[in-house]
Amino acid sequence: MEKVKFGIIGVGNMGTSHLGFLTRGEVKNGVCTAIADVKAERLKAAKSNYPGEYACYSSAEELIDD
Repeated sequence: MEKVKFGIIGVGNMGTSHLGFLTRGEVKNGVCTAIADVKAERLKAAKSNYPGEYACYSSAEELIDD
């Protein structure tokens, strides 16, 4: 079965939880390919705490447009 690609908009409390599920492989066939947050420090923390191959965006619009 093919992977289902997810983009997470907002990596605060709930978004970080979702990112954790995906990076730990707890979502069957799910993979995070992009994250977005308006706060640069949240993006930096997410990349540090949940390393992976995903693009980072400074807004939801950027993520969706790409």
